[in-house]
Amino acid sequence: MMDSKDRAKKAGTLLAQAWMSSKQVEQFSDDLFPRSIDEETQLHDAMADAIEEKVAGWKVAGRPGPLLGRVFAAHVYQTPVDLPADRYHDLLMECEVGFRMTADLPARAAPYGDDEVLDNAVATCTLELVDTRFINGKHIPENDRHVLQICADNAAHAALVVGPEIPDWRAVDLTSIEVVARIDGAEALAKNAGGIERPEVTLVWLVNTLSDRGIGLAAGQYITTGSLTHPSALRRGNQVTADFGDYGAITLAYLSLIHI
Repeated sequence: MMDSKDRAKKAGTLLAQAWMSSKQVEQFSDDLFPRSIDEETQLHDAMADAIEEKVAGWKVAGRPGPLLGRVFAAHVYQTPVDLPADRYHDLLMECEVGFRMTADLPARAAPYGDDEVLDNAVATCTLELVDTRFINGKHIPENDRHVLQICADNAAHAALVVGPEIPDWRAVDLTSIEVVARIDGAEALAKNAGGIERPEVTLVWLVNTLSDRGIGLAAGQYITTGSLTHPSALRRGNQVTADFGDYGAITLAYLSLIHI
């Protein structure tokens, strides 16, 4: 019988192979399934080690909680973007406020204060793309096992599309920004789903949570902090615009598969 370390390494390697090959895999068997959030964290770290790709940031799902995912450099795009069709599977899009770090915040024993974090970040309009590396991953029953599998699957993170910066952002109520997203010209999402934690609170929480794990943030890394809108499914061939009002817009073309 495998111990938690061996189980995490084997499952993490399996997910890493799915990530690198842009393939989906069967859902974990009972012998590979993480038993707790601590085991999920081990699995997630093992996956990142096996991918051997530069970490360009972090995803926090919703409000501060267990759902953390790494943002990998090859899956960070700047608006406007033509999104490759062969890299993703069952995409959902979420319109979010993100941050770009402007200074290194290394791991340390003492917690970071709010100003130490927020003075070293720039807020950006952001589109997060959500996906699953599991076959039929969207159809797992909603229970603790479902949450652990999402956590293990890099918190279902797929990619980021980074848009315009939000000027003088510390004077802005970021949760009140109204976003109108359109797919092929038709309005797709509620203007503001509500219910998320203030993005700046989430950022400070993330910095200190990672610091406790011995992980720092680096200048230039991106952080995404939870969706302002309800998620919406994308299909290959879609043309997407996410309008953040006075702060600008993000445009995306999800390319169709071309068979020759």
